[in-house]
Amino acid sequence: MVTWDLPGGEPSRPGDPDPGPDSDREGERELIRVGIADDHPLIRQAVTTLLSMEPDIEVVGEADDAQGALELVHRHQPDILLLDINMPGGGLAVARTLADEGAATRVVALTIHDDQEYLNALVRLGVRGYVLKDEAPQRVVSAIREVADGGAVLPSKMMARLLDRLVESRPGPPPAPELPEPPTYDLSPRERQVLEGIVHGKTNRQIAQELFISEKTVKNHITNLLAKLGVQDRTQAAVLALSQGLVERPRLGPRSQDAGDPASENESLVG
Repeated sequence: MVTWDLPGGEPSRPGDPDPGPDSDREGERELIRVGIADDHPLIRQAVTTLLSMEPDIEVVGEADDAQGALELVHRHQPDILLLDINMPGGGLAVARTLADEGAATRVVALTIHDDQEYLNALVRLGVRGYVLKDEAPQRVVSAIREVADGGAVLPSKMMARLLDRLVESRPGPPPAPELPEPPTYDLSPRERQVLEGIVHGKTNRQIAQELFISEKTVKNHITNLLAKLGVQDRTQAAVLALSQGLVERPRLGPRSQDAGDPASENESLVG
């Protein structure tokens, strides 16, 4: 087990990120402190170099196995832990330990495996971000920002499969001679557009870019959506939207690069 402490990694943790009313202005975004846990030096170096170019992100430490990842979190308390699921000692074990400890650090899983069982296990452990290593590098940056801001990031194909499984597992309504009319929820056209973006696994930033509105406006729409739908988070909102037919179900197919990523379609963290 080896850990690396990077320059600037010792300042005290300011607490969970609070975007504030002007968080959409890049110059005023609060610094996001990130730890990287991956047993491949090339991946760590590539991700560190990538994140060092972002003015609102600071890498505070690195680790190459599960024990080192836990020590990194305990010592530096980063806002985000970018965690390789297949590292020695097991990334799932790290996520489980952090969940049991009630750690404030949020986990973004980084893996080469497009495996539904991994995703199901991570979701149960409260992991809010899941990024595949063959996606565009900028996807890692957007995932870190989204999860630090309280959101969730899942590949659209995996999101569709997860929602399918959740919807199928829900018990059917009890038999009744007459079923009540389905609720309308009184969603505005813009709220339905935002809800469709959530169902398709898009981040707040991607939704904002597609609708030509600010991220702050997207967050306001999501707050209103959750209240109108009577749910607690984005995943519950997506499940309800699909079960009630509020938006069209995402189509499964070959994974493609996210339209919102400015990086080249041929770029990836593994070359």
